[in-house]
Amino acid sequence: MLLVGLSAIAVGGGVATALQDGGPDSAPNYSDTYIGTVEIDGEPAPVGTTVTAEIDGEQRGSITVEEAGEFGSMDNRLSVSGTANETGTPVTFLVDGEEATADPAVTFGSGGVVSLTVEKGSTPASGTGSTADSDPDPDTTGPDFEVVDGELSADTVRVGERIDVTATVENGGGNGTEPVELLVDGDVDTERKVTLEEGAAENVTFERPFNETGSADIAVGDLELGTVTVRDRAPAAFEVATAQVSATELEAGESVDVTATVRNVGEESKTDTVQLVTDGSVAAERDVTLDGNESETVSFTESFERAGEHEIAVGDADARTVTVTDEDAVPGFGVATAIAALVGAVVGLRARNGWSDR
Repeated sequence: MLLVGLSAIAVGGGVATALQDGGPDSAPNYSDTYIGTVEIDGEPAPVGTTVTAEIDGEQRGSITVEEAGEFGSMDNRLSVSGTANETGTPVTFLVDGEEATADPAVTFGSGGVVSLTVEKGSTPASGTGSTADSDPDPDTTGPDFEVVDGELSADTVRVGERIDVTATVENGGGNGTEPVELLVDGDVDTERKVTLEEGAAENVTFERPFNETGSADIAVGDLELGTVTVRDRAPAAFEVATAQVSATELEAGESVDVTATVRNVGEESKTDTVQLVTDGSVAAERDVTLDGNESETVSFTESFERAGEHEIAVGDADARTVTVTDEDAVPGFGVATAIAALVGAVVGLRARNGWSDR
C-alpha cells in the first residue's frame, strides 16, 4: 500500500493575470502558486517525483521534485492556472499520478496550507476537494525514461578541449519530467531535466571539457558510450618557408622586399622572433604571435650598398641570392673588367702624350 504525504504552502493564490480578452462574457485568467514538501510512505519523496494539480479532471500545473522531500522554491513554484469563473472550484493534487486527499479542501483562488495523503486504490474522503472518480485509473503511471542510444563527438582530445555527448532518451511511461545524467568514471557529472510525453523521444546533448591528461569512461544514464583519451597539447614550434624576394637583380642602393610565411606547427600559442638574415648576419627582426597550427606572412625591406652577390634568408629557411651591380660600372663589363679597362686607358693616354714615370 502506497502512502504519500504532502504539505504545501499556497503562495500568491488568486493572482489575476491578463492573458486573454474574449469580450464581456469571457473571464480573465488567474493563477495560484504553491511550494511545499512531499513524503511517500513517511519518507521524503525522491528527486524526479512529479507533483501535478487538476481542476475538473484537467491538468492545470506540474512540477518536478528537485530536492528530496520538497517541490518548488521561491523562484520556481507550482503554478495552477484557471479563470475567474473557476474561483472556488476544487483543486486536486496528484503525486506521480496518484490522487491525494486534501485536508483542508483546496479550492481555486483560496490559497492556504494543505496536507495531502493518498492510499493506492482508495476512495478520497469527502470534502477534500477531489473531483476524481472513486477508482483511480489503474493504468495511470509516472514517466519511465530510458537512454536507448548515444554517441561521443570525439574519443581523443587535447587538454583544454571539449566533446559533445549526445544521447537519445525515450519515455516508456506516462507524461512527466525526469533527470537525465551524464556520468564520468561512474560519477554524476551533469544533469538535465527533460520533459516528455508518453511514448516520445528526445536527443539530449552535454558539453564536457577535459583539463587533465588521462582517460575517462563516459555514460548517459545506464548506457555506456565509450572512453575518452586526453593528451597533452603539442608544444609550439615555428617553421619558416623559403623567403620570397621582389627582385633578384638590383643596383647598389636600391631596396628589395622580402616576405616569408611563418607557421606554428605545434598546438600551444607562442610569441617568437623572426629574423631577416643577409650574408650570415641578422639585418632585422619581427615578433610574431601565433596560435597552434596558425600561420602569418612577415615582410622585410633590405637595401645593399656593395655590389656583388648577397644571400637573403628568413630564419633558418633556405636562402635566396640577390645580385647587386654598381650603377657607375662600365655597361657590359664586370667590376674586374671595368678596372682593367680603366688602367689600360690611362696607360694608352700616357703613351700618346709622351708621359713617362721619370
